[in-house]
Amino acid sequence: LAAISYFGFTFGGLVGWVLGLGLPAIVIAIWGAFVAPRAVRRLADPARLVLELVLFALGMGALAAVGQWPWGVALFAAFVVDRAVLTAYGLPRWAEPRERPMRSRP
Repeated sequence: LAAISYFGFTFGGLVGWVLGLGLPAIVIAIWGAFVAPRAVRRLADPARLVLELVLFALGMGALAAVGQWPWGVALFAAFVVDRAVLTAYGLPRWAEPRERPMRSRP
């Protein structure tokens, strides 16, 4: 999120503020809707992994676009290593989808 926000703010002026705050908000909305463990429309594997790859690749590309490509590569490499370790040893329990508690209506 910070990488995408940084990219947006590099445009300067009002456009920079809109992109610097708007682009991360879009990524948050996508992650919350399709990737988060308690997402209403959580994607199944491998589609979820592909979406995660795309979002982290956007972060890498955003950093590369502003001349910070080593940090972009480091960000993407950290993501790949994280996913490889989680896949090898199984996802942590907190990452598994849980049923939402039913709320009673008054």
